[in-house]
Amino acid sequence: MAKAPFPERIPGEIFLLEWDRDRDVFVLHVDDANYSSFNLGSDIQQIMQRFKMWDLEETGYAAIDLARSFGAAKAHIPTGRTAAVFARDDERKLPPMFKENEDEAHAGSVLRPHM
Repeated sequence: MAKAPFPERIPGEIFLLEWDRDRDVFVLHVDDANYSSFNLGSDIQQIMQRFKMWDLEETGYAAIDLARSFGAAKAHIPTGRTAAVFARDDERKLPPMFKENEDEAHAGSVLRPHM
Protein backbone atom coordinates (compact mmCIF):
# COMPACT_ATOMS: atom_id res chain seq x y z
CA MET A 1 0.00 0.00 0.00
CA ALA A 2 1.60 3.28 -1.10
CA LYS A 3 1.76 6.19 1.33
CA ALA A 4 -0.58 9.03 0.47
CA PRO A 5 -2.00 11.91 2.48
CA PHE A 6 -5.41 11.37 4.01
CA PRO A 7 -8.25 13.05 2.13
CA GLU A 8 -9.72 16.23 3.61
CA ARG A 9 -13.18 14.64 3.28
CA ILE A 10 -14.12 11.04 2.65
CA PRO A 11 -15.26 10.89 -0.98
CA GLY A 12 -18.43 9.16 -2.08
CA GLU A 13 -21.38 8.06 -0.01
CA ILE A 14 -19.98 4.92 1.62
CA PHE A 15 -16.77 3.72 3.16
CA LEU A 16 -15.53 0.39 4.45
CA LEU A 17 -13.41 0.20 7.57
CA GLU A 18 -11.45 -3.04 7.80
CA TRP A 19 -9.67 -4.34 10.90
CA ASP A 20 -6.65 -6.33 9.74
CA ARG A 21 -6.06 -8.61 12.72
CA ASP A 22 -2.80 -9.98 11.35
CA ARG A 23 -1.17 -6.57 11.01
CA ASP A 24 -3.11 -4.97 13.91
CA VAL A 25 -4.21 -1.98 11.78
CA PHE A 26 -7.40 -0.38 10.52
CA VAL A 27 -7.64 0.13 6.75
CA LEU A 28 -10.13 2.60 5.30
CA HIS A 29 -11.49 1.85 1.82
CA VAL A 30 -13.25 4.80 0.17
CA ASP A 31 -15.64 5.11 -2.74
CA ASP A 32 -13.63 7.33 -5.08
CA ALA A 33 -12.71 6.87 -8.74
CA ASN A 34 -9.54 4.95 -7.79
CA TYR A 35 -11.11 2.86 -4.98
CA SER A 36 -8.40 4.17 -2.66
CA SER A 37 -7.41 2.59 0.63
CA PHE A 38 -5.70 4.23 3.60
CA ASN A 39 -3.81 2.58 6.45
CA LEU A 40 -5.15 4.35 9.56
CA GLY A 41 -2.84 2.49 11.93
CA SER A 42 -3.77 0.89 15.23
CA ASP A 43 -4.02 3.85 17.62
CA ILE A 44 -7.76 4.06 18.32
CA GLN A 45 -7.51 7.60 19.72
CA GLN A 46 -5.84 8.89 16.54
CA ILE A 47 -8.38 7.11 14.35
CA MET A 48 -11.24 8.60 16.37
CA GLN A 49 -9.63 12.04 15.97
CA ARG A 50 -9.39 11.49 12.21
CA PHE A 51 -13.12 10.70 11.96
CA LYS A 52 -13.87 13.75 14.08
CA MET A 53 -11.87 15.92 11.64
CA TRP A 54 -13.92 14.44 8.80
CA ASP A 55 -17.09 15.44 10.70
CA LEU A 56 -18.04 11.77 10.99
CA GLU A 57 -17.55 11.37 14.72
CA GLU A 58 -20.53 9.14 15.59
CA THR A 59 -20.43 7.19 12.31
CA GLY A 60 -16.70 6.66 12.67
CA TYR A 61 -16.97 5.48 16.27
CA ALA A 62 -19.67 2.98 15.34
CA ALA A 63 -17.60 1.76 12.38
CA ILE A 64 -14.54 1.30 14.60
CA ASP A 65 -16.52 -0.76 17.11
CA LEU A 66 -18.08 -2.95 14.42
CA ALA A 67 -14.82 -3.42 12.52
CA ARG A 68 -12.98 -4.38 15.69
CA SER A 69 -15.69 -6.90 16.57
CA PHE A 70 -16.46 -8.42 13.17
CA GLY A 71 -13.45 -7.63 10.97
CA ALA A 72 -15.04 -4.92 8.82
CA ALA A 73 -17.80 -2.33 8.85
CA LYS A 74 -19.57 -0.51 6.05
CA ALA A 75 -20.95 2.99 6.66
CA HIS A 76 -23.37 5.14 4.67
CA ILE A 77 -22.12 8.70 5.13
CA PRO A 78 -25.34 10.71 4.46
CA THR A 79 -27.43 8.73 6.96
CA GLY A 80 -24.68 7.65 9.37
CA ARG A 81 -25.86 4.04 9.24
CA THR A 82 -23.25 1.37 9.84
CA ALA A 83 -23.33 -2.38 9.36
CA ALA A 84 -20.95 -5.19 10.18
CA VAL A 85 -19.37 -7.01 7.26
CA PHE A 86 -18.03 -10.47 7.91
CA ALA A 87 -17.15 -13.52 5.89
CA ARG A 88 -19.09 -16.71 6.37
CA ASP A 89 -17.57 -20.10 5.83
CA ASP A 90 -19.26 -22.10 3.09
CA GLU A 91 -20.07 -24.83 5.57
CA ARG A 92 -21.96 -22.35 7.78
CA LYS A 93 -24.15 -21.06 4.97
CA LEU A 94 -27.49 -22.78 4.96
CA PRO A 95 -29.33 -23.41 1.73
CA PRO A 96 -32.73 -21.72 1.40
CA MET A 97 -35.52 -23.83 2.82
CA PHE A 98 -38.95 -23.84 1.25
CA LYS A 99 -42.15 -25.12 2.77
CA GLU A 100 -45.49 -25.57 1.17
CA ASN A 101 -48.31 -23.56 2.62
CA GLU A 102 -51.19 -26.03 2.83
CA ASP A 103 -53.85 -23.39 2.20
CA GLU A 104 -52.06 -22.00 -0.83
CA ALA A 105 -50.45 -25.13 -2.26
CA HIS A 106 -51.08 -23.91 -5.80
CA ALA A 107 -49.70 -20.42 -5.15
CA GLY A 108 -46.10 -21.69 -4.96
CA SER A 109 -43.47 -22.02 -2.25
CA VAL A 110 -42.83 -19.63 0.60
CA LEU A 111 -39.30 -18.88 1.77
CA ARG A 112 -38.92 -19.80 5.43
CA PRO A 113 -36.46 -17.68 7.42
CA HIS A 114 -33.75 -19.46 9.39
CA MET A 115 -34.11 -17.26 12.44
